[in-house]
Amino acid sequence: MSTPTAFTGSIYIYPNTSEEFSIEIPADTSVYSNDGYIGYGKTIVDVDCQLYTSDGTNCTSAIKVGTESVANNIVTIELQYPTDYGVGQYSLRIKYTDSDGNTGEVPLFPNIFVRSNQPS
Repeated sequence: MSTPTAFTGSIYIYPNTSEEFSIEIPADTSVYSNDGYIGYGKTIVDVDCQLYTSDGTNCTSAIKVGTESVANNIVTIELQYPTDYGVGQYSLRIKYTDSDGNTGEVPLFPNIFVRSNQPS
C-alpha cells in the first residue's frame, strides 16, 4: 500500500487563520497491483474527515471549516484554529467510499500542530 505524499508532512495552524490542504488517496496502478488504497480504475465518491485531540477527543466541529470535498481522488479540507481546544497536536482520520460502494480508511495522520504564535 502506498502512502499519499501529504501524509509525510506536517500542518501548522495559528490563531485567526485557517489552512486548506489536499490529500490524494491513490488507486492501484494496475489490476494486478496492490499499491493504492482503492482498486484500479475506482474513484473516491465520498469522504468523512474527523479530527481528534492528542487524548482522543473528537474536536471536528471546532477545527474543521465547512465540508471536505473530493475530486479525482483528492480530498480537500480546511482547518481553523480550535479556540475551544487550543494549542497542541491533533490527528486526522479519513474514511472513504469508492465508486463500487466499498468503504475504507487511510492511516491516521497525526501531524496537525496548533500553535499560539506564528514563527517570526
